[in-house]
Amino acid sequence: GFESIFASSSSAVPVPRWKTAVVIALAIYPASLVVNLVLGPVLADWPLPLRVLATTAILVPFMTWAGVPWISRRLDGWLHRAPTPG
Repeated sequence: GFESIFASSSSAVPVPRWKTAVVIALAIYPASLVVNLVLGPVLADWPLPLRVLATTAILVPFMTWAGVPWISRRLDGWLHRAPTPG
């Protein structure tokens, strides 16, 4: 899914899944909050499955092409940092 977004040209080591989850959460929380604040009143009378479909149709493309890539570029050093031996 998101592996190509997290790929680094300087590192062949894959990003740990937990770091991927953190980046996705950091991107989806504010995006979901904004979408729900803006569209909540408009979609309030829609049946729940249609509200979820509408917000999903907005959030998935945003997350794939904007949100996650933007956050992952800013956290590139942390994402690709080698674990310290312990």
